[in-house]
This record gives sequence, C-alpha cells and structure tokens, in this order.
Amino acid sequence: MRLVTFESGGEDRVGAWQGNSVIDVGLAVDWLRRGALGAELRAELRKAVDTVVAGASPGHMIDLLERGEAWRRALGQILATGAASPGALRIPQGVSTPLEKVRLRAPIPRPGKIVCVGLNY
Repeated sequence: MRLVTFESGGEDRVGAWQGNSVIDVGLAVDWLRRGALGAELRAELRKAVDTVVAGASPGHMIDLLERGEAWRRALGQILATGAASPGALRIPQGVSTPLEKVRLRAPIPRPGKIVCVGLNY
C-alpha cells in the first residue's frame, strides 16, 4: 500500500494506491463505518476495522500520518485482504478509482518544515 494525495472533484483527497487503482481513504473509512463488511469477519480483521473506523475520516495526509503506525497497519491489513480475496471485500464504485483517472498531487501539500543541508561546497 502506498499512501498518496490525489485530486478528485477539484479537491485534494487522501488515498491508498493499490495495483491499478487508488482507494479514497476517507470514503473507505465511511464505508467501513456503515458496517459494509458484515459480522462474519475474522477476529483480527474485525479488530483492524474497529481501529480504522474509530474517530473521524482523515481529511489530509498529515491527519492520516498523525493517527500512528497501528492505524496505518490496520488500514493496510484491510486493503490487503481486499486485494487477496476480492469477493470478501467488494469496494463500491467511487471509493476505488482507476489510477489513470486520478491526478496525483504532492503527498504532503503543506509541509510544516523543510530542512536542507548543503554538504557539497
């Protein structure tokens, strides 16, 4: 899973690039929150879903990164399960978009600090 920022509908969105598509993380979290996967999930996947749906959907990349490594691992586990067994996770249209139909942007559009070092003088 590669985290990306992409443009959709004139606004920047946070996504996860998997294979030939980009999954809108905000829409995916909202979709999971509605109980789209049902109750028949394995215990470890249920724990990952519970971790991801806790709190609001990430609005930008810095928000997603501030959620921590456990949150990103849980998201990666859910997306990897969907990639390995597409029948188990049917991601609806609009949550997943073909890569050729999105415009990738800078991963972190407004970095807080830029540090440069010049050692070749």
